[in-house]
Amino acid sequence: MPPQSHRHRQTIRFARSALQRIEQLGLPADPQSFELWYVYATGQNPTLNKTIDAAFAAPHGFSA
Repeated sequence: MPPQSHRHRQTIRFARSALQRIEQLGLPADPQSFELWYVYATGQNPTLNKTIDAAFAAPHGFSA
């Protein structure tokens, strides 16, 4: 079996993080939810991350 590349390991970590968040929030594990949380896990969209973080930090909290 060939060794796992860095890219492979990194993307698996992002995928696990996305699925963990989906499970924590009780969301459907559909492509839209997975895409949102995968992008969040990568940190490649700072505006998205700030918006989500602000929603969780709001006094009323976040509801899925």
